[in-house]
Amino acid sequence: MFGANLLSNDHAEKECKKLGWHLASVHDTATNNLIGDQLKKIDNITNKLVWLGGFTMNACGADSCGTTWFWEDSTPFDFQAFAKGYNGSDDYQCTTFNITDNLWYAQYQEDGNNKDIKLPYLCKVPNPSFSTPKPTHSPCPNGSFPGIHLHDCFMFQQVSLKWHDAKDACFGHGGDLASIHDAFTNKLVFDFVKNYTSQNIWLGAKTSYGCSQFGGCGYNWEWDDKSDFEYSNFAAGAGNADTGISITLKNNNGLWNTTFVTEEHSFLCKVPPSS
Repeated sequence: MFGANLLSNDHAEKECKKLGWHLASVHDTATNNLIGDQLKKIDNITNKLVWLGGFTMNACGADSCGTTWFWEDSTPFDFQAFAKGYNGSDDYQCTTFNITDNLWYAQYQEDGNNKDIKLPYLCKVPNPSFSTPKPTHSPCPNGSFPGIHLHDCFMFQQVSLKWHDAKDACFGHGGDLASIHDAFTNKLVFDFVKNYTSQNIWLGAKTSYGCSQFGGCGYNWEWDDKSDFEYSNFAAGAGNADTGISITLKNNNGLWNTTFVTEEHSFLCKVPPSS
């Protein structure tokens, strides 16, 4: 699973652990290349680097001690794809994946000013210890297409409506204006809708006004379907929450724009699978 939020290495590992996972380990060339192919489909990866789960520690063998690489998920460090001269020789370095060349680069967790280096990250699901049938995607209703996640079905509507009218139209199909929670789903949706429209399309984001426990008040983004707003893909200069706006997916690059809800656009619904 790709995490688009920029986090320190320790924070990224904690986020993976919340899901019962770890930062990713890689054990063969084919998997390494597959990761590179998928990450290249994602726009705006900071510095083209992504955290993996490798880290260094000083370890001692029978005869000597030295810096050794380990994986956060405790699997053997039996494969390497480090760029020449970038395999690390100090304690407390971590592995980054460069999507430009599919090579790894040892990276300290802090910069020269003792500030955390923050990057996107890749989590990996551990292999189960028991045999289970491979899950299949639930069937989607006519006129919709399946998402990456097993119960996601998306329905694109070409008619142009204001945001609240589009919301009502999705409700009429038993769903909501679409929420998007990861970069791969964003790419899937973008690749589909760009074949049918040259215009931006409504998503299901809206703004609400609230105050934090620390005293600050303001507008925040949330999804109309009440799912967590934990992923975003705003274009540069967009993303500021305010009253009377929502989000449109840009047809030419898959980035998100803030848009007044009174404008008329095509829209994307997320509907439940067929029963």
